[in-house]
Amino acid sequence: MKNLSLSSEERDQLTTMLEIAPLMLQKRIKLILFYDQGLPTHLAAQQAGFSPSQARFWKHQFLLQRLEIFHRHTKPLQKYTGQEIVITDNPPVLSQPGILPEDLMFEAGKKILYFFFQEMVRHEAGTIAGEDIEELHDMRVATRRLRAAFDIFGIFYNPKIITPFLKSLKTTGKSLGEVRDLDVSIGEINLYRQQLPEDQQKGLTPLINQWTSTQDQARLRLITHLNSQNYSDFKENFLVFLKSPSLGVFAANKRTPLQTAVRYQAPTLIYTRLAGVMSFDAVLETASYTQLHALRIEFKKFRYTLEFFKEVLGGESGAIINQIKEIQDHLGELNDAHVACQTITLFLKKWDRQQNAFLLLERLNPEPIVNYLACLYAKRHQLMISFPEKWQLFDHPELRQNLAKAVAFL
Repeated sequence: MKNLSLSSEERDQLTTMLEIAPLMLQKRIKLILFYDQGLPTHLAAQQAGFSPSQARFWKHQFLLQRLEIFHRHTKPLQKYTGQEIVITDNPPVLSQPGILPEDLMFEAGKKILYFFFQEMVRHEAGTIAGEDIEELHDMRVATRRLRAAFDIFGIFYNPKIITPFLKSLKTTGKSLGEVRDLDVSIGEINLYRQQLPEDQQKGLTPLINQWTSTQDQARLRLITHLNSQNYSDFKENFLVFLKSPSLGVFAANKRTPLQTAVRYQAPTLIYTRLAGVMSFDAVLETASYTQLHALRIEFKKFRYTLEFFKEVLGGESGAIINQIKEIQDHLGELNDAHVACQTITLFLKKWDRQQNAFLLLERLNPEPIVNYLACLYAKRHQLMISFPEKWQLFDHPELRQNLAKAVAFL
């Protein structure tokens, strides 16, 4: 990578910014100033408080965008007031969406979408900084909730208006997911490696190095996306949609009255989601991994629907949501183990071919990676055979009775 050199004007601007910038930006400014002084990456990263890979990333971003990397992602959330959008540095953090039983569905939908949009934007700066991976996780969760909310409330809005938002959310969610999934995989293999004798730990290095390299590339794509003009435009346009009460809403006509209130629509949506889950009962004894993953998605839809309407449901809904989350997590671990088994199997095949290019005495032993693969297969098997017990706890009259009580509260 080429050397980084600041103009005198850029150096003056960064020196001034350093005195007033928040801590996250101070670290980045110091890093660029250290590079300008001629420090190599390992020293610049160490003194600024970054890992070498993070330092290289921000150096690359600066060479591409210069001072823009200190401005674009910190653009504050906008707030709709009347006919215009004005800037506010500290948008109020909502504790819940604030829906009411009397809200029409399009009104409730916009409240819920705004709540999770705010969550998404709130974790954006931390995601870009990359210092706490949980920031990225929380941003990904918020993005998923937004897509799930559109799955429920989307029918109450004009498709021409909301389709671009859905496309942007899908792109953002995919970019976040690539980084997060690799972070989980790297975290799990590092925990496994720590339990091994020291002389066996290095045998996992080829796999860890590949995952780390792939994650660095995925993170570069993510930050490029979050700093893009397309993403910035999406946020601005989406906020206008959310804070403009009638924008994108289907109007009443002679044949169709104004949209239904939450108290009449929510029960149908909730029981439709339950039916989607229970449809898997017929195939559960012989279910494939693909079917179990599909069941997990249905559980997720059911849980999100309950969470969206939790404010207006009876207190029993909380326990049901927790029970769904437990079974969803079980299926999530099963799917993660299954995907990891497939990924490592492909890695070993490719790695085995690559080893043929080395001298016989220089070829590495795949046993440590094969042992880890065997461990994952065992974990996958245990999660699979223990799932029917989880299902029986869910498919129980008491849960359905509590659900009926929660919905009757409407």
